Amino acid sequence: MKRGEFQRAQTYFVKALETIQLPEALAFAATASYKLNDLKAAEGYVIEAEKKDTGTVTKLRIAGYKALVYLKEGRENEGMKALQEYLTLYGHLDPLTSIQEAQAMIKRRNVDLQRLEALLDEQITWHEDEIEQYEKTGTGFYGRYN
Repeated sequence: MKRGEFQRAQTYFVKALETIQLPEALAFAATASYKLNDLKAAEGYVIEAEKKDTGTVTKLRIAGYKALVYLKEGRENEGMKALQEYLTLYGHLDPLTSIQEAQAMIKRRNVDLQRLEALLDEQITWHEDEIEQYEKTGTGFYGRYN
């Protein structure tokens, strides 16, 4: 999905959801649906993922895409609240310095949605890649005390 193959990714994750509704599959289905501008489906997947999530690696993705969906739908109050929740969560996870740009958007109450989407995608991907690196090799940010 990192290469922009969102249609194929959406099909894959929706098919996976027919078997078992894991929060990870729901989160990635939400991401693909958002990228395809299917906001109704994206919102449904985000809400369901949020209900099922128990602190998985995709918790950050769920929070970020919830904010993006609400903001893109024009639901400013809900979107800003969700964005603040995302930033609070992300702030506890060794954030990239780009968190400051997203925080400034909240402070000004002026969100550049295209830029925010790029920031969140970078932050979420970085976080997920760091966890994957730790799980595979025991190295990286999360392996620093090993």
